[in-house]
Amino acid sequence: MEGPTPISALIHAATMVTAGIFMVARMSYLYELSDTALNLIMILGSITALFMGILGIIQNDIKRVVAYSTLSQLGYMTVALGASAYSVAVFHLMTHAFFKALLFLGAGAVIVAMHHNQDIRYMGGLARYKNMRITWLTSLVGSLALIGAPLFSGFYSKDAIIEAVHASNLPAHGFANFAVLAGVFITAFYSFRMYFLVFHGKERWDQLPHDEHHADDHHDEHHDLPINPGWSINLPLVLLAIPSAVIGGWALMQFVGEGGFLGKAIFVDHSAHPAMQNLAEDIHGAWAMALHGLSAAPFWLALAGVVSSWYLYLKNPAIPARLKAFFEGIGVYQLLDNKYYLDWFNEHVVARITRGLGTAFWKAGDEVLIDGALVNGSWKVVGVVSALSKRLQTGYLYHYALVMIAGLFGLATYALWPYLARQLGL
Repeated sequence: MEGPTPISALIHAATMVTAGIFMVARMSYLYELSDTALNLIMILGSITALFMGILGIIQNDIKRVVAYSTLSQLGYMTVALGASAYSVAVFHLMTHAFFKALLFLGAGAVIVAMHHNQDIRYMGGLARYKNMRITWLTSLVGSLALIGAPLFSGFYSKDAIIEAVHASNLPAHGFANFAVLAGVFITAFYSFRMYFLVFHGKERWDQLPHDEHHADDHHDEHHDLPINPGWSINLPLVLLAIPSAVIGGWALMQFVGEGGFLGKAIFVDHSAHPAMQNLAEDIHGAWAMALHGLSAAPFWLALAGVVSSWYLYLKNPAIPARLKAFFEGIGVYQLLDNKYYLDWFNEHVVARITRGLGTAFWKAGDEVLIDGALVNGSWKVVGVVSALSKRLQTGYLYHYALVMIAGLFGLATYALWPYLARQLGL
């Protein structure tokens, strides 16, 4: 996500990172032939949804929080693919594109207002400023859609994924069910942690270390008030907030019901994988699903995540500092801060092994076998054969006559040898 915010909103939230989800959905005709492949997809999606969401809790860069949220939501889509709910995965891909682009652009508006500071620890209280009201309200809409609040777009696609996993008959659905439900609480927690730290509580931008101020901010007085993002930034937020709120309910039956937008573009073997068929029978419309959602576990888990973040970061902000110190003491915080050391493993293990194999193939394969044996070896063999054969071409008539006589003698001996052997009793 180390790129301009509009690029993050368009490519990283809506198109590039989700292309693989669409590809797997379109290849459903192949994946339906293998339960092993579907189980593997479900397990990988579950791990991604849960553990990438956990990383979002400790991020302080506003765009990194949204970025890890994207990874977690990709995990949800992948779980749906593993449950043979391909249309639901594409449904979440569509709704996620709107509210995640909204959150990225909302983060960009905050970054502009905060003089290009991206650290949420040095923000706060932005909702009190009139020029930040649009950013505040649209970010709230995006956050509610992300956590799956009933009636918002993310609710319909995310709850459909959870229901599909619950209805799946694959062996991996038990762990997947736990992961997606735990992910609901985690998503709500890190989303509203960011929301509360940015828009509510006391103002903290005056605490930003001096060496982190940008060169164009010569005086601390420049940080007294946030910069007005302007309509060039606010208008896209409003335009994205509308579908983030309503498009899920509008498109629900087109993705969950029979037929719909995708039509015959996907294939599901309902006899072997009945999750999608059960889901279509249980869902009777957007309003009924929203009413049922108020009594379902995901709603209460999301509410618990919001309340927990409110209590920890607004009511009693001393607790997170103590929790951080505790988890640093047992090494958990360092594990999360280093992204489970996957980057270290990739650089020091995978990359080194890959470079070692590359060097071995280069030295043994390219230099010794190809260049040494095939390329250089071939012309050396030709040179040796030529050097030997040119000795036969002396230019002397008596030498050619001798060779011809020797050849005739050899051929005659070969032809007469059986007869001679019988005569000599050999």
